[in-house]
Amino acid sequence: MRIRNDNLTLSPTDLAGYLNCQHLTSLDLRAARGEFERPKVYSPVVETLQEKGIEHELGYLAYLKTKYAQVIELEEHSTIEQTKVAMASGADVI
Repeated sequence: MRIRNDNLTLSPTDLAGYLNCQHLTSLDLRAARGEFERPKVYSPVVETLQEKGIEHELGYLAYLKTKYAQVIELEEHSTIEQTKVAMASGADVI
């Protein structure tokens, strides 16, 4: 969850967090507003999971590029308008 230019951006992780704990969502929103700083906790397990997840996503993206002619990659914090344009383009994969 991030706030940029007064726009709240949510991620799939934010949705999962909300479904599991609405209080977590309220804490995330307060942190995004700058009311407090999120605790920084180092976990080698979490770091390894993140690395494996990124590795998997990059591998799957490479596979999709071999299978489909038009694959559009959106930036991490794309707007709804950018997503709509990509969808309207008729791309095979977004």
